[in-house]
Amino acid sequence: MELDIFNKFLTDFSALKTVTELKEKQEAFFLDLTYIVNKSIIEGEYLNIIDITDGYYIWFEILSLNSQEFTHISGAKYKDIEDFLHSLKYLISLYSLFSKKICKLYNRGVLEYIDTEIYISSENLIYKEFNSFFELTENNIELSKIDHQFINDESLLKELFKVKNNITNIRISTSQFNRNSSLHSSFTNLKDALILKVNFLIDKWYIRSSTKLKDTEFKFEEFKNIAKYNLPKNNNLNKYKDKIKYLYELDGYSYSNLLENKFNDIDKTNKKKLTFFELHTLVKYYKDKVNNLDKLNEVLRAFSNKLENFKSINIYEKFSYNISYQYCLNNYFSLFCEDFYNNCNDLNEKNLNTKLNILYKKYKDVKAKSISLTDNFFIQYKLLSYSFLTIEKVLNNAGDKTIEALNSSSNHFNIILTEVLEEYENKIQWSLKNNNYIFKLPYDESLIAYKNLNIYIASSFLLPKVNEDIINEKRLLLNHHQKLSVFFNIENQIDEIKKLKENFELDNKKLIETVTIFTAIISFIVGSIGAYKFLTTFTEALIFIIVFGISISIFVLLIFISTKGIEALKKYKLALISVYALAFIILTALIPFNYHSSEYIENSNKSRDSLHNAQERKIENLEKLILLNKSSQD
Repeated sequence: MELDIFNKFLTDFSALKTVTELKEKQEAFFLDLTYIVNKSIIEGEYLNIIDITDGYYIWFEILSLNSQEFTHISGAKYKDIEDFLHSLKYLISLYSLFSKKICKLYNRGVLEYIDTEIYISSENLIYKEFNSFFELTENNIELSKIDHQFINDESLLKELFKVKNNITNIRISTSQFNRNSSLHSSFTNLKDALILKVNFLIDKWYIRSSTKLKDTEFKFEEFKNIAKYNLPKNNNLNKYKDKIKYLYELDGYSYSNLLENKFNDIDKTNKKKLTFFELHTLVKYYKDKVNNLDKLNEVLRAFSNKLENFKSINIYEKFSYNISYQYCLNNYFSLFCEDFYNNCNDLNEKNLNTKLNILYKKYKDVKAKSISLTDNFFIQYKLLSYSFLTIEKVLNNAGDKTIEALNSSSNHFNIILTEVLEEYENKIQWSLKNNNYIFKLPYDESLIAYKNLNIYIASSFLLPKVNEDIINEKRLLLNHHQKLSVFFNIENQIDEIKKLKENFELDNKKLIETVTIFTAIISFIVGSIGAYKFLTTFTEALIFIIVFGISISIFVLLIFISTKGIEALKKYKLALISVYALAFIILTALIPFNYHSSEYIENSNKSRDSLHNAQERKIENLEKLILLNKSSQD
């Protein structure tokens, strides 16, 4: 700040002798200080104060002044001196509180050395005729705060019209400047510059509202009289006005040709020397006009180089560099997703998961390169949008292979994308509560020359964000997610039904196998008992048991084959062959043995029958002799 006048004042006042001289010096100093403070505000000088010793010490010098230092002047009244000092301190108080607010906004921490807030009451200010200068300062500060936190809300529009009305009604009389026409002219230019700035912000608000909130009912008479897109006429504002036209593709303008012309005006041979304003134009052109991912990547490298070579300790400038780099990175990822989706001609249910992983891998790479300064949700939104579109594209063409498509991407959808969706929703909440800048010009590129001033416009060519748009995009994305979730839930239910069916079939097979085994055992026992009465030798019994057992086992094996398939028995092939081979060997050995046993039994039976018959004949002959003997005696 140009505060050498304070040191000059401290030097000069010691030579003052009369109250009249003191009053003239006080008024001159007050007007000089008021202009310097207001000039510092409208030019954004407060953003460049990076050290407490760089200008701030003057504040403390002023705040430390007291009436005792003016007692050497004859006739000086204590109250007059106190009112004068109070007015100076009030100016510094306004500037201090405003600076601290902006510092907090950009997380600069410049004023961390000040323990308590400086606040001075507006009561008992110097002379009523100077109230207009306090009003000018207060409205200048209010306008700057609005500019830094530019939002699309009717309350902000009301505030803009209030500020405009206040500034317009401020009267700056030449009589207040004691023939200092130069200072009077400076204040007049300052007032005109503020009106130019407030008109520019009002019209930007209107443009945003008319393009995004077409059903908005404007209730302010002043606003109704503004012509559509009637931005303030100022040649130095043309670069912003043209940028707004093609960036937001305003109706009624050939924004495509305008973008082409602006692109051709840029010397692209050395991107290191390009301004942020020019680089932003290249991003818009390569991304939306020609869809050239390689060229956009070159611009991204240019932003990255600027960020790497950034040496300033000014936090505001660092904020601008980071936000602008993130803007380019976001557009690069957006175009990558768009190209990915449009060029997936070979997309099908078999390679769906592979394609989704390609997109997710690029997302992780971009996320790793992203800044952590703000909770920007853009890359999450793009990943989710194009992942959902890719899945939906496959499902629409899958036909009878829908289940296969769902199975291939189920884990990706239910785990990876669900996790990203949760992160997206958290970032949305942050964005709705904060001014989530999409781009930020550095300080020197945000200045508009006007007469002897440089008007600092923090919002530059950017229109205010519309929270309703963010909420609507979120709603559409969640609806898309919910729609796909229905498919994946059905797929999960089908899997559960298949598992239940498989379990039922398995249990049914086990039941059949169990019944078969018990039936075989019972059949074996019953069959064995019934057959024993026809068996004559132990060998025959063994042969019967083996043959009957083989028959029952073959029956059981056939049941196993019908329930589990022949493949299930292959692992038991060696054991089955061994058992049947052993049974065959035993049968082979038992059959000849059984034949000889049967022959022996038959011969034994014949011999027994012959002896029995001989005995029968002898008994019969003996009985005949007895009968004959009895007959002879009679």
